[in-house]
Amino acid sequence: MAVKKKAATTKKAAPKKTAAVAAPAKPKAIKTKMTKAGMINNLVEKTGLAKKDVVAIYDALSEMAAGSLMKNSIGEFSLPGMIKLTRKKKPATKKRTGRNPATGEEIVIPARPASWTLRARVLAGLKKTCLD
Repeated sequence: MAVKKKAATTKKAAPKKTAAVAAPAKPKAIKTKMTKAGMINNLVEKTGLAKKDVVAIYDALSEMAAGSLMKNSIGEFSLPGMIKLTRKKKPATKKRTGRNPATGEEIVIPARPASWTLRARVLAGLKKTCLD
């Protein structure tokens, strides 16, 4: 006598309801150069935080950036969606001869020791906002 197997029944999951995420509002154009005080005052207005709290956050960000970029550190600092700073080593150059472009006279270009420089890259999130 053969045993009949029941067909497996599968329950379909109810579709999940997702909260509607509003697209971020396009920022207004700022027509004047911002100073540190101007940035802090703008952040106080936008966030509703106390000025001393905004100053503390700004100072902490500056300290984190300096700590991340100094010698014997990771060498890069990023504000996600905005900018990435990296420390890059420039190699030493040897003394060489060249020409003065104005007079054509031969000159000696002095040697330079190796040094460090900072590079800033604008990240895709900020590029998309600014260039649209």
